[in-house]
Amino acid sequence: MDERLVTFIRAMRGRDVRISLAESIDALRALEISGITDRTVVQAALRSTLVKDSADVPVFDELFPQFFGVDEPPPMQQTGGGLPDDAAEQFQEMLQQLLDDLTELSEEDLQRLIEALMGQGMSRRELRDMLERNDAMPDMSQGMPLSWAMRMAMDGIGMPQANSLLQELLDKLRQMGVDPSQIKSVERDLRENRATIAQQLAEIMQAEQGAGRDDRERERDRDEFLDRPFDQFSFDDVPNFRREVAKLAARLRSQAALRMKRAQHGHPDIRRTVRANLRFQGIPMELRYRHRDLRPKITVICDVSGSMRAAAAFMLLLVYGLQDQIKRTRPFVYYRTIADVTRDFQELRPEAAIQVIPDRIQGGPYQTSLGSCLTTFLQEHSNTVDRNTTVIFMGDGDDHRGIPRVEDFQSLRRRAHKVLWFNPEQPWRWHREDNYMHLIAPQCDGVHVVSNLRELSAAIDTLFR
Repeated sequence: MDERLVTFIRAMRGRDVRISLAESIDALRALEISGITDRTVVQAALRSTLVKDSADVPVFDELFPQFFGVDEPPPMQQTGGGLPDDAAEQFQEMLQQLLDDLTELSEEDLQRLIEALMGQGMSRRELRDMLERNDAMPDMSQGMPLSWAMRMAMDGIGMPQANSLLQELLDKLRQMGVDPSQIKSVERDLRENRATIAQQLAEIMQAEQGAGRDDRERERDRDEFLDRPFDQFSFDDVPNFRREVAKLAARLRSQAALRMKRAQHGHPDIRRTVRANLRFQGIPMELRYRHRDLRPKITVICDVSGSMRAAAAFMLLLVYGLQDQIKRTRPFVYYRTIADVTRDFQELRPEAAIQVIPDRIQGGPYQTSLGSCLTTFLQEHSNTVDRNTTVIFMGDGDDHRGIPRVEDFQSLRRRAHKVLWFNPEQPWRWHREDNYMHLIAPQCDGVHVVSNLRELSAAIDTLFR
């Protein structure tokens, strides 16, 4: 049942239903509590744990019967019905003896398979459970050919052994002098029943293959999204972007939790230790440690000129998607002038804020003024930077109105914990005409090329190491 639920969740995800790992665990726990005997209860338990959005209910209702529906065995041929009465009676006695021997050998699955071949049939659910019990479910996620998967599945459930045992029974019928045409009739019934079981297996394999294909297509789409240049993004991509930010935030939370745990057991705090142990006459029986908040303070300064607007927007979205991992964020945008846009992000949702912040500054074609904006920042906003602040510039390093002052970068670097520069353009485009990355880079603690979301996430990740 667990494997079936996992496959069901994969199929739901393949239809763009967002299901987290925690929600998957909740679904498993819900089934443990509710049981699996009542299909209606199972459906209610899974819908309540896996479906968060009413728009996903139709997808759930469509897929649920495919995995947990009423699953009756397909019609099968009643093998041996065409034999004469005395031969049929002996055949049934030999078959029963064979099944009894298998029971004594704890070969219940093989016994059930032979019964199915003899005409009792087997539901798809029962067949899937047999595959899972015998570790015979092929991995279809890597694009395994269906013919190979079918052969592995048939071998895994014991079809070759069942065929061999039934062939021995038919050989005994031949030795008894039964009409060969009647034996051929039995063999034909067995072939048809075997083909019916094979068809059921094919349907199971195709469902697995479909879920695997959905996973692969989703992974290819994600890779394409992560590697797409920022200038090819639009605001229609914001929902996908937010999903990627959520994944990055989850990873960073794990890293941050480990760092904070280490920080709590770092250097002893001598003053607090002495005061806490006065009752022991100053003997340090109980140590006290310094507790440090290792979340970074970040000041972001983004170029929002025409060529940089998309990259700056996604940079700000990413930073604000990681707010629980950042102690304090102060965003600034610049073009010909510079502005503090903290209030915009406080009063509006980030998606709305990034659309209005270009109106907070002045600028036009070839009016980017990095040097004068940095001077203004140091004069009016230097109080936003201290020794615990990491300053991140997001820009291409262009200045169309002059040469940036190296002294200003040096002054900022002395005040800050770190100064980093994120540039969406490739290095071969730096130091052309009015680009001054050759002056800027030596004044920074790090320069990262961030032309797409994958590179931007990797650069942000370094802040938490």
